[in-house]
Amino acid sequence: MQLIGNQTEWAKAYALLHIINEGNIYFYKDNFQNEYSFYPVSKLIRNDECGKITYQLTPTEVLVRRGEETQRMPRIKCKNAATEILSTLQETKENDYSVPSCDPILETLHYTWFQSTADDKSDFSVIYFDPEKEIAQRQEITVCIKSKWNILPANRANNLKYDIQNVKFSNPESNRINRIDGAQEVQQRLTEIYRLGGKLKYTTTENKFFLENLCMIDLHFPKLLAEITRLFYTTGLSAIPEIITEIKNTNPYKIKEELIYKNNFYEYKVQQFLYALATGLRSTKRYRGYGHTRTFAIIDTCGEIELLDSTKRAEFDKYLYQNAKLSMGDSKTHKFGFVEKENGQWFIKLNIEIII
Repeated sequence: MQLIGNQTEWAKAYALLHIINEGNIYFYKDNFQNEYSFYPVSKLIRNDECGKITYQLTPTEVLVRRGEETQRMPRIKCKNAATEILSTLQETKENDYSVPSCDPILETLHYTWFQSTADDKSDFSVIYFDPEKEIAQRQEITVCIKSKWNILPANRANNLKYDIQNVKFSNPESNRINRIDGAQEVQQRLTEIYRLGGKLKYTTTENKFFLENLCMIDLHFPKLLAEITRLFYTTGLSAIPEIITEIKNTNPYKIKEELIYKNNFYEYKVQQFLYALATGLRSTKRYRGYGHTRTFAIIDTCGEIELLDSTKRAEFDKYLYQNAKLSMGDSKTHKFGFVEKENGQWFIKLNIEIII
């Protein structure tokens, strides 16, 4: 058996091996010390295409059970395989690849398919003990693995439309702007629009579901998101906290200072949006105002795994806010960043992608 997968898929295998080897998990805690609480793991459960697999941990071994069959394996072997996968994750540039040296270990673990077959789309369940309780209690959580977390993946439905005001283009002039090419082509086209005296005014989204979903956050949130997106393309800022600091300084919607600085209005609205994205809001489907509460396992660049519980809103929201960054998808694929004309009005579309 040889598994072939991409970075996201191999991250799922790495997380399982890492937790089996470590024998504990920890949850991110939002405090000034950025402390973590460790919890000993007794068992992991995964639904593979070959059936339900249980991994029972002992001090030195993992007992792998599938149906009536049980195999024993030293946990140190999981450490070696996890190290090999992590090294490949950090070094490879290929889209799909195999890690042949790990195949025997994964076969013993009955890991035959990257995607879990669980109904809730979680990757696996973790059973652990909470030593912080007065009497240690057995807890169970389902975990979704995230390495590079595209909380709002690039999609044409994410396009935001802006009218270009204060300037009229000739067709040759608009064609000249649209021919600007390169890694920063959209930003350079916007620079040229501003040089000619143009200004951008948000009008609507390209997709009606995305507009309706944004309005579920707040009726004025589409305008706020449009300003966040515009600043990303025109200032070089990408981290959400940096962009919101700029918005607070300019206060484009003339909100009272008390709301801005005492109530943290802009931060609060953006945190609501990020939470909705993390729990299910998408630009192409109708959002009802609530999603699925989940525990997310975030893999950092060093291979450490920290768990985020979406039911602990204060910690979860702050983590998302502090780590969210805007990114840009391919302008040709998602059809944005071009000067266009409709009913005599020149406009341009900008696209938003958010990663954690």
